[in-house]
Amino acid sequence: MPSQSGAGVAPVSGSDGATRTVGGGASELDGAGVDGAGVAGAGAGAGAALGLPAEHAVRATVSTAISSGPAGRELRSTSGQGRGPEVSLPPDYFDRMYADTDDPWGMRTRWYEQRKRALTLAVLPEPRFGTGLEVGSSIGMLSAGLAERCDRLIALEPSVVALAAARREAPGVDFREGRVPDGWPSGTYDLVVISEVGYYLDTQDLSTLLDYTAADLAPDGFVVACHWRHQVEDYPQTGDSVHEQMSERWPRVSRVEEADFLLDVFHPTGPYTVATRAGLVHPGD
Repeated sequence: MPSQSGAGVAPVSGSDGATRTVGGGASELDGAGVDGAGVAGAGAGAGAALGLPAEHAVRATVSTAISSGPAGRELRSTSGQGRGPEVSLPPDYFDRMYADTDDPWGMRTRWYEQRKRALTLAVLPEPRFGTGLEVGSSIGMLSAGLAERCDRLIALEPSVVALAAARREAPGVDFREGRVPDGWPSGTYDLVVISEVGYYLDTQDLSTLLDYTAADLAPDGFVVACHWRHQVEDYPQTGDSVHEQMSERWPRVSRVEEADFLLDVFHPTGPYTVATRAGLVHPGD
């Protein structure tokens, strides 16, 4: 079930102002599948299937305008008239979602969300990371767990309502109001988590987000992605489509695949196992 926000309001300034050249993609490696019990999927309608409030049926009408992105990068923003039937969700979509509650996806109470959060933390291939970036923190439930594994964690969130709750939940996190791709904070990240965000973006905005991720990912860094797989009428993409596009950028080194969600770990240099890093297995053995 979707649980994070990914497109929103104010841009965020970068941490170092550096402009980086974005490289090419990488070949996909098959990861190990992990079976598990999921939560039942589609119902009579998309909103019913997700168990979400009626506000989830808001339709997006947005446009493209060229603007200056982080560190002077040119990017497409979503404001004005639409670029077609599949466009990034507009900023007010999330304002409406959080209008009546700060937890519209039930992240505090639903076992589905609690379990998925635990799995996301479990697949992190290192015990600790230097600097992490979480794209779309919502109310900070995953942020709190990530903060325990990172020396420093920056988290973006477009909703001011969600941000207020997130700062209470995880006070040690550097929460920033901002949307992607416009609000991407330039820096060097050892871990980038893109959880329940990518399907809010059209293919062009997602491509820009992945460009920024590739440019600012540390040479030995990791990208973790998790997305709901069931079709939602309002969303410009599906979770499967998002993960396919990410697999075109970086080798996938592990996967948890269930009927309801995909959880992938990507690494820019290719093959990687925790046992190899720990010295339990030697390449060529």
